[in-house]
Amino acid sequence: MDPYQACPCGSGKNFKWCCQPFFALVEKARGQYSQGQKDQSLRTIQQLVEQQPNNAAVLGYQAELLYMSEKPDEADDVLQKAFAIDPQFPFGHWLRGMLRKDEGEVVGALIQFRKAAETYDPKAHEVLADIEAAIFDIEMRLNRPVAAHAALQRAMRHDATAEPLQKAAENVFGIESRLPTSARKQYAFRPAAADRLEAWQTTLPTAQISKLGEARKAFEKLTADESADGPAWFNLGLVQAWLGENGKAIDSLEKANDLESDDAQVAETGALIEVLRCGEGMEDDSDYIEHRIFFQMHDAEPVVRLLEEWSRGGRMSGAQQDQETGTLSALILEDVPKFDAGIGTPASRLGAYMLIVGNIMRLWSPRKERLDAVAEEVRQKAGSALQPPMEEEGYCSFSDIAMEAMLIPTENTQIQAVAGRLTEEATQFFEQTWLDRPLQSLSGRTPRQAADEPGMRKKLVGVVAFMEECFVASSPRVSDGDKLQIVVVYDFRRLRGLLKLSEMPADVPAVAPIDLATADPTSLDDEAVQQAFRAALQKDDRELAAKFAEAAIVRAGIADRYPFFNHLIGMATGETVLSLIEEAIAADAATNDSVRAHDYALKRGQVLGKQGQPDASFAAFRELLNRVPDELKLYGPAVESLLSQKQGARALELAEKGLERARSKQNRDVEGYLSELAGAAKRT
Repeated sequence: MDPYQACPCGSGKNFKWCCQPFFALVEKARGQYSQGQKDQSLRTIQQLVEQQPNNAAVLGYQAELLYMSEKPDEADDVLQKAFAIDPQFPFGHWLRGMLRKDEGEVVGALIQFRKAAETYDPKAHEVLADIEAAIFDIEMRLNRPVAAHAALQRAMRHDATAEPLQKAAENVFGIESRLPTSARKQYAFRPAAADRLEAWQTTLPTAQISKLGEARKAFEKLTADESADGPAWFNLGLVQAWLGENGKAIDSLEKANDLESDDAQVAETGALIEVLRCGEGMEDDSDYIEHRIFFQMHDAEPVVRLLEEWSRGGRMSGAQQDQETGTLSALILEDVPKFDAGIGTPASRLGAYMLIVGNIMRLWSPRKERLDAVAEEVRQKAGSALQPPMEEEGYCSFSDIAMEAMLIPTENTQIQAVAGRLTEEATQFFEQTWLDRPLQSLSGRTPRQAADEPGMRKKLVGVVAFMEECFVASSPRVSDGDKLQIVVVYDFRRLRGLLKLSEMPADVPAVAPIDLATADPTSLDDEAVQQAFRAALQKDDRELAAKFAEAAIVRAGIADRYPFFNHLIGMATGETVLSLIEEAIAADAATNDSVRAHDYALKRGQVLGKQGQPDASFAAFRELLNRVPDELKLYGPAVESLLSQKQGARALELAEKGLERARSKQNRDVEGYLSELAGAAKRT
């Protein structure tokens, strides 16, 4: 080693004046370890400890070899002795952080890594690059990207040539990042006001402070000396955010915003506050929580059948299976016919994310009611194969914060084909649902209420800015040559106009939301009655949705009225059901070229079965399948209906007919599905 470089123990001294006199013995022990002589290496380092029992660095080298020899408890004990000699021992904090990380104690590891970063000599570039990279990794795990980004930037300053660091910066915080802008931008200190410049120069005597702890103390003093120093409060909050102290940072940034008059800086600070609310440990103060349910499976077969059912129904999107690790991940979508994600549009809302690892199924979602609906479906269809579920809550991924305003295209649909429906969904969410949702960041007020209180304006500006960033970051992207182009389907100028945060631009007409409870369906135009129907379904008010559906089914201007008829048919009983089906068939023929004829014919057979008319039900199914024998999607529901009626022989007849067609078309998915149904029919 260069005798004049920084000593590896982190003391800040040159190697020549610190560890060099005894380092040959350290290198000897390390050489023995690298040659497989672990016990001998420990005996060698013990000799050095006996020679210098009160040298923290020597104990640190011994702890390092114990750690490498997979003796973490002994290494920890030796480090404790080192800290008794030197509580600020830099190498000791770095090594103890590694011990805690290996134990899975990431928060404890982070504490030690930050102590190491503060106590190591700033010239120890190589080890500081490793320490800051480790801080970056943990802060990202804790959903604290502001702290992570600052650590990554410091790591790159210590090692500007490290390719992994450069790739991490590009992938996590680059232009293709899915993080909102306020979570990935590189923040900078704000300058002092003219009347505070002298005080700042006295407190901050150098142009650049090398350690965050020093910067925090400096800005704490500035804010203590002058509580109305807005830039100092912002800079203090920024340093606290860089240190992962999100709660303290929020308090400081809110003080900064109270003193700020510039709208752009108010929005920047407010959005930053919202980012910090999303970090690990801030769940009680956040409006965005991830809800999770875990199922342990003791029999995989019922779960596999459910997954196949979801796949056939187009409800399992983006499925990815890793044979090596035995994992399966997918997005589970809400049932399109039930929730009516679109009229004739193949798109649906997210129900829950799913991950299966071994015999554990994990489901999670930012909206608890949607997660509960998927979990209840799992319990109903695979409950006998599952242990009672476990539930937990945690921080929400930034990519999920605006997911409630989005639809997910199904059946390989191109985004451009459903852009209008995506816009309608986002408009309904932001201008109706979200406007009236109480938010902790607005002190329990809804955005609509906060807009009427002058004292809440600055908070509201930040909340809207953050939500816009999350929505844009999570929006779909399409290829545009060598680049990906974001498909933005909602103009937040509308929302700001409705909240009186800015003037509504002339090219963005304000649209008053429909009051579903008092609206007269007959007074709404075709587009509005469809919008009201979907809004009622999103509120899970089926009776209210039926009011708008009844108005929609008589509108000849709505070509495809299947969603409205389907909803009313699902709620009707007795003879009314069959008469509704006949009315629907006539309407479909009149304005939709009978596109839904097969769907209605299938539904007629299902209804007849439920009404206790097995012969009529079978006749309806057989007539339909004889008429369109190549419509493979119709066989499964027909056979399932017959099985539910205990008509095993008839179910087997249609299943075998469908199997023959599936094999001729080489459709393996339908073939496997109908094979299972045929087996069930034989057992009935």
